[in-house]
Amino acid sequence: MKKQIEQLKQAIRDVPDFPKEGILFGGDFILRDEFPHVGIYPHTIKYNPLKDYLKTLEKVKAMDISIILPSHGEPIYDPGRRIDDVTGFIRHKIEDVLRLLKKGPLSLSQVCDQGFRSYDSGLSLSYFFILTLSLAYLRYLEEENLAARKSNKSGIVFVA
Repeated sequence: MKKQIEQLKQAIRDVPDFPKEGILFGGDFILRDEFPHVGIYPHTIKYNPLKDYLKTLEKVKAMDISIILPSHGEPIYDPGRRIDDVTGFIRHKIEDVLRLLKKGPLSLSQVCDQGFRSYDSGLSLSYFFILTLSLAYLRYLEEENLAARKSNKSGIVFVA
């Protein structure tokens, strides 16, 4: 994952490939009809992908781009609006998780169940993806000093 993020950062520095036309080849960075899955995986456990993703969205929005061509799906003809939608979605979810933590300490499993269970598609990997999302949002909140992890008799819990 870290390698892919570095490749994306390099791509952001190098694009748009057609600056005069205002075209960005966006890959899976942003899609027209789906919200991103920005999770933490075992090999990126010390990384904060959500924070970097939000920063990259800001950088892309500041570019003079009129169309984003994603790796699949329809082109994005209003990149600024779509970036605002994605950023708003993520910020709303950050607030949702923070509200959960303000109610009392939660284990990682509880954050998954209460904060991201609606993301479960019933596929065998769904809970794994929910887990990686939960870790990313918790990491973001920790690094923003809005949440912390604590040890108790049951194990590790997260608190606001």
